[in-house]
Amino acid sequence: MKKLCIFISFLLLININSFAEDTITYFGLTNGDSVIANINFSDVKSKPQYHWSKPAIYEMAAIGVISGFSNGTFLPSSAVSNEQAITLILNAAGKKDEVNKSTNVTSTDTWSDKYIRYAMKNGIITEKIVMSTAEITRGTDREALKDTGVLIRDSAIKREEVCALLSRAFKLTETKDIDFYDNSQISDKYLSYVKNVVAAGIMSGKDDNMFDPKGPLTREQMAQILKNAEEYVLGNMKIIKKAAVVDTVGLSSINMTDEKGNTIKIDISGRNVPVLRNGMLSGKNVIRANDEVEYYIDMNRQVKFIDVIDAGISDDTSSIPAQNSKSLQGTVISNSPYFEQITIADKNGIKTTYSYGDYTEFYRDNVACASVDIVAGDTVYLSLDEIENLNEIRAISNAVATYGTIIRINGSNITVKSEETGETKVYNIANIPVYRDGVEVLYTSLMNGEYAKISTTNQNIVKVEIVDDERTLDDLYKGVISDISLIYDTITLKETEVFEDGKWVTNKNSFVTIPLDKNMDITYYGKKIERIELGEQQIGKYAYIATREDNKMLYKAKSIAIDVYNTEKVIEGNVKSYSNSTGKLVLKNDTIYTDNSTIFIENDKIIEIPAITSDNKVVATVVRDDGENIAKVIEVMPYEEEKESKLYSGVLYDIDDSNTIELRLFSEYADGKYTPIKKQYVTLNLTSNTRIFTDKGPINLRDFSFDNKDFDFEGMYIYVMADGNEAVSITTLNVDDRPIMVNGTISKISGSTLTLKDAKVYDYDEEEWNTSSKKSWTVTSNTMIVKYGEAVKEKDLSEGQEVVIFKNQDTSGQNAEIIVVE
Repeated sequence: MKKLCIFISFLLLININSFAEDTITYFGLTNGDSVIANINFSDVKSKPQYHWSKPAIYEMAAIGVISGFSNGTFLPSSAVSNEQAITLILNAAGKKDEVNKSTNVTSTDTWSDKYIRYAMKNGIITEKIVMSTAEITRGTDREALKDTGVLIRDSAIKREEVCALLSRAFKLTETKDIDFYDNSQISDKYLSYVKNVVAAGIMSGKDDNMFDPKGPLTREQMAQILKNAEEYVLGNMKIIKKAAVVDTVGLSSINMTDEKGNTIKIDISGRNVPVLRNGMLSGKNVIRANDEVEYYIDMNRQVKFIDVIDAGISDDTSSIPAQNSKSLQGTVISNSPYFEQITIADKNGIKTTYSYGDYTEFYRDNVACASVDIVAGDTVYLSLDEIENLNEIRAISNAVATYGTIIRINGSNITVKSEETGETKVYNIANIPVYRDGVEVLYTSLMNGEYAKISTTNQNIVKVEIVDDERTLDDLYKGVISDISLIYDTITLKETEVFEDGKWVTNKNSFVTIPLDKNMDITYYGKKIERIELGEQQIGKYAYIATREDNKMLYKAKSIAIDVYNTEKVIEGNVKSYSNSTGKLVLKNDTIYTDNSTIFIENDKIIEIPAITSDNKVVATVVRDDGENIAKVIEVMPYEEEKESKLYSGVLYDIDDSNTIELRLFSEYADGKYTPIKKQYVTLNLTSNTRIFTDKGPINLRDFSFDNKDFDFEGMYIYVMADGNEAVSITTLNVDDRPIMVNGTISKISGSTLTLKDAKVYDYDEEEWNTSSKKSWTVTSNTMIVKYGEAVKEKDLSEGQEVVIFKNQDTSGQNAEIIVVE
């Protein structure tokens, strides 16, 4: 360990207890879980593990200086505006409560008005007039306007201007000579403030010894600047930063020793604390004995944030067992996120299957991950508590990932063009798990053009994931262009709406500033133009802007359509015909025309050349032009028709390579009616949503085969819940052809026991339902549950639902073998 550990060890040798203070107790946050969720921004979490900006962003967010947006993002690479900078710096100066008390808020105020008024009154800013970019007449010299005392609230703030805010808010007086190559570019009125901030160590020059005084700041850079000013920030906010070494971690407390030998206790019973460890934000569960930590305490003795500055354990995950648990090591044989089961083989080759759940935490190479990220071939360390709950899975990756686009599909063979080399390679994925959006799917659902992550171990493919690529749509906005800056590479919309689930929804932020991508498709009055042609002539025009994520995970404008649209409507319908050459799209009741400006969306991706057929339906945003509907946005979706749900029983006659099964039927159940059937067959399709239950537990779709060595499926009697011709759920349990059928309404759920009211049992001879005494039923891990045509889990059952329960006549007990929610 570091000097702190050595010092503590020395104190222990000379009997620290003889002069240490009594235990000092602090407390976790009662709302700790929600705080962690709110500040664990998706676009910060996805950055590289040890990205330079993460500690600053998480610390400043945890202590209440900065915040993110309602969609869970932080937008770290977005430019900081004047109003954002004023707000952040006043928060960092501990003035938030004063701002709220000293200014009157009216219904016409924007979110930042109270901060701007406070800054004016208290000399933090010298400007006395506030305008937005939308209020500035085109052609106006903005720098000259600022010199007359105008604050342009939503324009990007400059580095030298931030120095002035910091210096005034923190009352910086110390100065230091500066010798940047671009000293001469620093405005005279800001020079002393730059010297103050540099002397305080809050800001410095760049690697090339340039201060870049006229340059903008990103939100992550601003977070780092405030982190650099921590001495001032913590003092202003009455937050104390301390250091300690963790001794033990229990269910109710974290026990530590500080550099003075004091015993420190953090009460975490029913509480949580944001914890940054190895570049990832989590909670109290990742604290380990011997960790060296810095912790931040407010005036209420609450711990706001913990930063693990030196992990007291090896990075080898084998040495990180959970508290009060036993650890197991092995190699992953299979993992089914849907059924929440993982099978591992120990060093002797003995296979064991374990179940996990919402209480289980997952880590891969010391980074928090999802259950789907644990794959066959990984070395894993499982931590089980005293009642055998699997509370933690830590994996060490043995797989190599390559990325590419699927360019050909031939049965179970896919041809992938490598993103890195441009070379093509064929993979056979017949028995390989395939995931899309974290859910295992059939390989037959893959489509040409999809972007795939191929994981291999020792040249053997272990997993295929369909992931986002450069065509993936993040957001689609529409609004009036209020500003275009080719200097800062941004475009700003006002009166904005965002496209969600086929509808336009008013955006919470009236103004949206979007960075421009180098490679954009831009149309102006239906004509394609180049990026350099963007400028003042488009201000005030109406625009549709699609944003996508680039390879640096920055959200940028990738498609812009500009026009003077005043009215529009949304048309939805099934497709009758479409012509790429003429752009004519014929629906059942409408005709729509497309042009160069039309933005096409399919499977959450921007598509360049749409293949719209009668198998599709569309949701189109159109405007009227010369009596015709001109489409500005078209979302392409599959045609859906109503299906009838039925429960079939019969003998499994065939499972073929095209992922269908054939049953020789004995009965069907639909709409409360049981019908015996003889000498009939039905063919049903297996889909990515099909779930299979056996007497040994759930199995994966790829294991449902006559070639499976563990199950003799051929000729087996099974029950299948089907939605139309698609198999939703299959059970091989011995329910028999005339099971006990009981219907009723769930009146109580206690653990795994369901209690029914108004229970009735089906009389096969009289073909009617009679009052039943069978009111209590047990749901097991093998129970097949179907709700409204979908396979679900026990937790999806609730009181008040009407159900039909199926059970074999000859088995004892009240175990429900099939439950259908009607």
